[in-house]
Amino acid sequence: MGKVFWIFVVILLIGGYMIKTGLDTDFGESEDRKNFIWTFAKWVFKMGGNVKDTVGYAVAQDWKPEMSDNNTFIVEEIE
Repeated sequence: MGKVFWIFVVILLIGGYMIKTGLDTDFGESEDRKNFIWTFAKWVFKMGGNVKDTVGYAVAQDWKPEMSDNNTFIVEEIE
């Protein structure tokens, strides 16, 4: 679980750095700090929504293999 936490922190740091450089933020200016925080928060919430949508889609899928009457797997050809 610790690795997942550190991966999450690294992703947030990289995203924050990309937002900072994309906005050309000067943290000495109050308006720039507010703009950075607002943009960063919107990005984090959008990322959370995307993760929720992806997990919801994966959970809704039928992951069980199809079985025939004699308990063998049905293998479909992939074209």
